Amino acid sequence: MTTAITIMSGDQLEKAIACNRFYHRSSSAAFPPAQFASLDPESAIFAAAVARWQRDHALNIDGILGPKTAAALQGRTWKSPKGENYLIVKGEKVPTSFPVVHWTHPEGFSFERVIEAIPDFNGVGKRANPTIGGIERFVIHWDECTSSHDCFHVLLWRGLSVQLFLDSDGTLYQGMDLVNDLGRHARWTNETSVGIEINNPVTLRKTYNVQNRKIVRAQEPHTADPNWRHLDYTEVQKSVMKQLVPAICDALEIPRTLPQDDSGEVPKGLIPDPTEYKGVMGHYHLQTDKVDPGYTLWPLLLKVL
Repeated sequence: MTTAITIMSGDQLEKAIACNRFYHRSSSAAFPPAQFASLDPESAIFAAAVARWQRDHALNIDGILGPKTAAALQGRTWKSPKGENYLIVKGEKVPTSFPVVHWTHPEGFSFERVIEAIPDFNGVGKRANPTIGGIERFVIHWDECTSSHDCFHVLLWRGLSVQLFLDSDGTLYQGMDLVNDLGRHARWTNETSVGIEINNPVTLRKTYNVQNRKIVRAQEPHTADPNWRHLDYTEVQKSVMKQLVPAICDALEIPRTLPQDDSGEVPKGLIPDPTEYKGVMGHYHLQTDKVDPGYTLWPLLLKVL
C-alpha cells in the first residue's frame, strides 16, 4: 500500500516551528497535514505524532542538536510554566519545598496524553508492583539536549520515558506518577526505579543554552583518561537537586545513600553488583556505555543525604 506524502512548504514549516516549541525541523519535512488536523499544533502531541509518522515512513528527523534545529531555536524564547509545591505519588499529593510542573498542566510533559494520541506508543507502562517500598533506586541522567522540552521530544522519538525533568532554569517537570507508572530510562532497573533527566548540552562544541555553565575537567567514567571535559549544571539546577533528591528518597522510602568505595568516594564506573544496590545513583553506575551524570552533583548530594 502506497501512502501519499505531502511535503510541507517553507512557509508551513516556519509556521510549525514558530507556534510549536516541541516541533523539530526535519531533513525531509513531510507529512499529510490532514492526518493531524484534530491535534493542537501547539502541543507536544502534535510533535510526537508527526515524528512517529515520519519514522514509520523512513523520513529522517534532523537531530535534537542538529544545525537546523539549533538555527530554528535561536532567538525564540518562551516563559517556563509555574508549578505547584507537591509531587504526585501513587495518586496523592506529597508537599515539597519546591514547585513542580505536573503532566496535568497544559504546558507539562504528559506521557499520558501521548498514549491517548498514539495508542501503540510503548515508551511508558504500569509497574507490576506499584508500591512505595517496591522502588529501590533513584537514577540520575543528563539529557545532552538544548532544553527539557527537547529532551521530552527525544524520548518520544526513541520510545523512552522518565518520571522527572529538570530544565536549565530550574523548572522541574513531573511526567507521570512516581509509583503507579513505569518509565523506560535505565534498562533492567525500570521496574524498581525512578529517573530524572537533567538538562545539560554536555558537549563543549554546542552553542545553544550553554550560558552560566562552567567547563568541567575530570576522569571519564570507566576509563583512566583524566582529560574528559564537559559542561556543568547551572547553579539553580544544583540547588533544586539538593532539595529534590532527599524529598524523593523520603517519599518513596529509597535509602538516603550514594555508592561509595572504601575511601568514601563515589565510584567513577560500574559499581559492584548493581542489582543489589538500593539508593541514589548515576546512570554510569549501572551501564559501562554511559557517562552521565558526571561527578559534580555527588559532593552536593553527600551533604544532604
